[in-house]
Amino acid sequence: MLDALVKPDTAAFNRALGSDFVYVDVRGATRWELAKNTAMLMDCKTGPLSMDNPVTTRVGTDLVVLTYDSAGDQTCGGQKAPSPVHSMSVWQNRGGKWVAVAHSETPAAPKQ
Repeated sequence: MLDALVKPDTAAFNRALGSDFVYVDVRGATRWELAKNTAMLMDCKTGPLSMDNPVTTRVGTDLVVLTYDSAGDQTCGGQKAPSPVHSMSVWQNRGGKWVAVAHSETPAAPKQ
């Protein structure tokens, strides 16, 4: 999925996500619609991204919570994205395919 953001490859990104989902960041909660990803990805300039410390937690047979840290260089709509961030994604198995249900990103506190 991170490679699809860097390229940008909307089709691969949408396949990886699998469905619309709820997205939460510093601006609040919004409905992330796959149909709008082409415009979003074209408005972003993304360099290499890292995904560190992934942890999955099963919540029943068809729900998984994934937490991880990520960092990289991304600018969207002229705004530089925070980096690094702590992320949490919720994935649900629907008919044998894992799809995104919710995702949130919290900027990491400055190192002291």
